Amino acid sequence: MKYQECNKIVKQKAFERAIAGDEHKRSVVDSLDIESMTIEDEYSGPKLEDGKVTITFMKELMQWYKDQKKLHRKCAYQILVQVKEVLSKLSTLVETTLKEVRAVGRCVGGPGGAPWLGRGHGAQKLTGPPGLVCLPSPPPPPRVCLPGCPSSPGLSASVPPSPCPCPLPVSLHGSSRSAMTSCLSPPLCPLPTSLSGPLPLRWPLFFQTEKITVCGDTHGQFYDLLNIFELNGLPSDTNPYIFNGDFVDRGSFSVEVILTLFGFKLLYPDHFHLLRGNHETDNMNQIYGFEGEVKAKYTAQMYELFSEVFEWLPLAQCINGKVLIMHGGLFSEDGVTLDDIRKIERNRQPPDSGPMCDLLWSDPQPQNGRSVSKRGVSCQFGPDVTKAFLEENHLDYIIRSHEVKAEGYEVAHGGRCVTVFSAPNYCDQMGNKASYIHLRGSDLRPQFHQFTAVPHPDVKPMAYASTLLQLGMM
Repeated sequence: MKYQECNKIVKQKAFERAIAGDEHKRSVVDSLDIESMTIEDEYSGPKLEDGKVTITFMKELMQWYKDQKKLHRKCAYQILVQVKEVLSKLSTLVETTLKEVRAVGRCVGGPGGAPWLGRGHGAQKLTGPPGLVCLPSPPPPPRVCLPGCPSSPGLSASVPPSPCPCPLPVSLHGSSRSAMTSCLSPPLCPLPTSLSGPLPLRWPLFFQTEKITVCGDTHGQFYDLLNIFELNGLPSDTNPYIFNGDFVDRGSFSVEVILTLFGFKLLYPDHFHLLRGNHETDNMNQIYGFEGEVKAKYTAQMYELFSEVFEWLPLAQCINGKVLIMHGGLFSEDGVTLDDIRKIERNRQPPDSGPMCDLLWSDPQPQNGRSVSKRGVSCQFGPDVTKAFLEENHLDYIIRSHEVKAEGYEVAHGGRCVTVFSAPNYCDQMGNKASYIHLRGSDLRPQFHQFTAVPHPDVKPMAYASTLLQLGMM
C-alpha cells in the first residue's frame, strides 16, 4: 500500500534522527534571525508592510506568483512564523456560527408583486442577493398617509391607484399597526432615506444570512485556486472561506498555494479557516513532492518550518453546531464525540490509528458497517456509522474531502455525508470537474458550485515528487 511504503521511509528517517541524539528537536523558529535577512535591491516583488500582511500585499503576491516569480525568502519566513503563532492558539475543533443579520429595510410587495427594499422613496426593487430572506408580505391593508405627509390633508386620504415603494416602520413584536402603508406621493414622503445613524426601534427589517464557502483539496494547483477567487470573490471579513486540507503535494505549485492561503489566514484570522489534510504530513510530503519543491525553491530548513506549522492546523470545524467538516471522515470505533475531537493533541505527526488518523484518512462506503480501507490506513465507514455519529452528536451532516469526484462533489449516506473536491482535472489527467460549497446560516443546506480547470504554465504535476514515485515503483 502507498501509505505503508511512505510510512516505512519516514520511520527509517525518524530512527536515523533519533540515534543522532536530537530526540527533542528545537523549533526552527529558535534558529532564525529574520531581521538580519536582507532583501536585495534587485528584488522588486511584494514585501510585507511593517512586517504585516495587507490586502495590497496579497494582491501583489498572487500576481507575482501568477507571473511565475518567487517570493523573497524573508517574506516567506515572516509568513510562516506568524501563521504558526496564529494556528497554535486555535482549538483542534474550530467552532463557527453563521448568523442571520438584521439589515436596514424590509422586503415588501411592490408594484406587480415584485419585492422592494429600502426605506422612504429611496426604496429599490429587489433582485435579491443570495441568502436574502424576505419577510412575507401580508394582505394589503387600507392604505393611508401618516400625519405629516405633505400630500395628504389627514388620515382619511383616498387610496392611490398603485402602492408606492415606501415601507413605513412596523413593530417586530406584534404592533396593531398595519405591516405596510403607503404615501400618496412617494417623492414627497418625509421619511429619511439615509442609512447612517441609529435606526428607530420599530423600523422594518429584512434578514441577510451570513455565508461561508467550503473548498476541498487544492493539491498545489495554484492557477485553479486563483480561479476560485475569481469566481467566488477574494476572502474578506464578509466573504469567509474554509479550505479543507490537502493544499500541497502532486501539483507543482504547492509553495504558491500554501503561502497564499497562509497569507489570507494572517489577514483574516477569524474569517479564513484552514484544516489539516493527510497531505499536511511528513510522510506524504517526502514522497508526493512538497518537500522536494520547498527544497528546490528555498531550503531544507524552510521545509522543516512548514512541517512544524502543519502540525498546528486544526483537524475539524463545526458550523452552528450542526455541520461537521473534516478532511477524511468518521471513526474506526463507535462512540466518538465532539468533545473527544476537542481533546486530540494535534501538534504531532498523525499516528497509524485512532481518531486523529481517521479524521485525516477515512472514506465513506455505500454499504453499512466498516471495512478495511483501500488506502491501507484507517477505515471505510457506512451510512449506519454516519447516522449513529450524527445522532449522538446532534449534527445534521458532515462535509469531507479527500477523494476526487467526477463532478467535483458527491452526496452520500442519504444526504448525511458530503464530499467536496476543488482540484479540477486532478494531476492534469483525471478530467474531473471541481466544486466549492456555500453554506448559509438560515438552513445550512449545501449549495454546490462547479468549475473546470484553467490553463497553467508548462510544469508537470509531480515535478518534485520522489524519484521512486516518478519511476512507478510505488
